[in-house]
Amino acid sequence: MRSEPGADSTVKVAPTAIRLWFTEPLQLAVSTVRLSDAAGHAVATGKPYAAAAANSPVAVDVQGHLGAGRYTVTWRAMPRDGHVSSGHFAFTVAPAASH
Repeated sequence: MRSEPGADSTVKVAPTAIRLWFTEPLQLAVSTVRLSDAAGHAVATGKPYAAAAANSPVAVDVQGHLGAGRYTVTWRAMPRDGHVSSGHFAFTVAPAASH
């Protein structure tokens, strides 16, 4: 699975959405993507959505503010065949550069 931001990556600009690419189309109504900060507190996100185009990512918009630090994405996906898979990965938002 591919993600944006990438697993174990460090980004200079906090993402406004989390995107996940799966090998099969998902049942979005029963699939979840959660975002939490380093202390384990939930960061507000919208509901998962995907474009109708083939190979489109599943995405959630980040509604909370992401300051510098490490974040964990936890996902649970159910493709149309009903086989549930889940996982997690982390990424880091780098501190703003000082001048």
